[in-house]
Amino acid sequence: MKRESRVLAARRLMPSAIAGKKAGLDALHRVRPKLLAAGIGAAIATICVAGVLLGHERGVAMFALLEEQTLTPLFTALLLVVAAGLSLAARRTGTPLVWLAIAGFLLVMAADELLALHESLRKRLGGGQPSYLVLLPYAALGAFIWLQVLRRLRDHPSAAALWVGGAALWAVSQVLDAVWMLEGGTSAGVLPPIEVAEETLEMAGSALFLLALLVFLQRVVEPSVPGDPRTPR
Repeated sequence: MKRESRVLAARRLMPSAIAGKKAGLDALHRVRPKLLAAGIGAAIATICVAGVLLGHERGVAMFALLEEQTLTPLFTALLLVVAAGLSLAARRTGTPLVWLAIAGFLLVMAADELLALHESLRKRLGGGQPSYLVLLPYAALGAFIWLQVLRRLRDHPSAAALWVGGAALWAVSQVLDAVWMLEGGTSAGVLPPIEVAEETLEMAGSALFLLALLVFLQRVVEPSVPGDPRTPR
């Protein structure tokens, strides 16, 4: 009798849990990607201006562009975490292992932004080319997972273009970082334009990942209530 009661209770809870999931996915259709992109773009511009005027010229630590656990890496990490959440939501579209893998990789990227993991590793290895060679397997794994996701976005050109754009911006940012580090960096108190560009590209690339997954989900996941208006693209 107790076992039957537990089964019945679980069955009664299932509809409410499913409804909660559907409500969460329905909320995605109320987001306008173009407005979200404009808002994120404005936030990135504001963070960069504040980083130069407040973080560099006035020494306000929270706005420093090149320091750990400041507004810039926090915002990049936030974008990556949201993108990871959208990846988890995409599991219902099929191939859940791929979506779990990209969600995990995006979360690792977010942790790296917050904790500067690869910078710490680079310092322990003394900098230079060897420190970048050690990171190649990690980059190769990320590229492989990224390609698996791209295969699932290819029927949705706008989502695929955003996904490719995000990877391109991140790739350029890492090339700039490597060039700057291998050239010996810069002296204290100087804000190098190449590093400002790197941070900007990382934020923008993360935003494109988020937007790509949002657009994809809006295209493939139908609202739970028939006749719901779809968000204009």
